[in-house]
Amino acid sequence: KFLTVSPEGAPEIGFFALSKIMEKAEPAESQREDDIGRYTRAIPLYMAESVHYWNDYAANCYVQVAEGAGPVVSGVEVDGNTLFDIVPPATKYFVTGEVGCSGEGDQAQWRISLSLWNCTTRTRQTVENGSAGKAELGALVLDLQQRLLAGIGLKREQPLDVFYRQPDAEVLPVYLTQLGQSFMLTLLANDHLPKSSMWGERAMLEWPLNMALQWPEIETAKLMHLSGLGKAFDYKSETVAEHKQRSLQVLSELERANSPASRLAPLIWKGFGMQAELQDYRANVSLDAEPAYIEWLERVSQS
Repeated sequence: KFLTVSPEGAPEIGFFALSKIMEKAEPAESQREDDIGRYTRAIPLYMAESVHYWNDYAANCYVQVAEGAGPVVSGVEVDGNTLFDIVPPATKYFVTGEVGCSGEGDQAQWRISLSLWNCTTRTRQTVENGSAGKAELGALVLDLQQRLLAGIGLKREQPLDVFYRQPDAEVLPVYLTQLGQSFMLTLLANDHLPKSSMWGERAMLEWPLNMALQWPEIETAKLMHLSGLGKAFDYKSETVAEHKQRSLQVLSELERANSPASRLAPLIWKGFGMQAELQDYRANVSLDAEPAYIEWLERVSQS
């Protein structure tokens, strides 16, 4: 919450979860994570994140969730004409689309189609689509994003938080996987999913850490790692203790590098029961710290 927020009164842009391109008609369903299902959520989450940092819009992402079962993946692309009267009044644009994959492994062929809807004219303004093999998927998403959103305006010279760096084509598929996994942990932490439905939890918690080690320039991977641990504390993960030593080592490295992610340290100390470190930090927090950060620190300390 203490990261920079969009300006008060900024126009809004919405990104709806993509539908799945089906070879034959299938009903909408909640499902376990697979690559296509994850990308239906991760691509709009990524675009919302990117617009938040690089345009003066308040970006929202909309995902349908079946309570207790998980995100719903639809086999039919949503008709934007049905959404004009549903989105918040401040919404200037919204994006819908679909994603699909044929073939497996390195032979997989991905198809993505994205539509930009203009709420002022109540029309579909732009449609962009393309296909790519597995190795070119990141480049395809970046290209479609750039073409689709070129006309929305309010572009910033610098990102909203100076540390933010947009993933390049090589990194993006790994980053998308992490966004999708982070979303599932958020559902779990907010009681929208039972713990029994979660599989691959260790990998989900380790993924951003491995990503941060491979691409140390991506600060958001470090933030995601610490944020993921915070969610694991919330839903009382049975595996989180395994991550203590490595996470404290990461924190130490972040503090030495003066990384913005190091400001999440109190969350980790609280989760691992390190009260002395937490109380010492509270007692010595800078008087210049933002009110939102102080408020967050109090909430963490008292939770």
